[in-house]
Amino acid sequence: MLIKHIADGDYVVYYDESNNNLFCIRLQGRAVKGEHCVVKRPPSHGKNLKVQCSVSTEDVLVLHQLRRGSICMEEDAEFAKRAYTTINCLESFQRHFEGRKIVIVLDNVPTHNPTESRLEEELGEHIELDLLRLVP
Repeated sequence: MLIKHIADGDYVVYYDESNNNLFCIRLQGRAVKGEHCVVKRPPSHGKNLKVQCSVSTEDVLVLHQLRRGSICMEEDAEFAKRAYTTINCLESFQRHFEGRKIVIVLDNVPTHNPTESRLEEELGEHIELDLLRLVP
């Protein structure tokens, strides 16, 4: 399906996110002579840093965002909506891709399940947007 969109000349954007735990502590492990060394660490503290990014082969970095906390379905749908509106405002899209579809390629993560339905509700079904999910 992705190959067909590329052959049709559609604007393809790849979207991914990552969570990073910022609480890092370095402890030294100790052991009695002849036993295995064990490092005891406290549980992680604080919120994760969430990095969201959408890139394209045409404009490289389309949109990025840093947030505190874990991945939330509403935030993913909002980010995809912002990516869609940002792409529509890009000069290269207006010059070379006007009237073509915007294809956002997502990885196969359960948090992306409601993204498509939420975007259809907010943007309407008349938009030229396709969401593709990568298979594992």
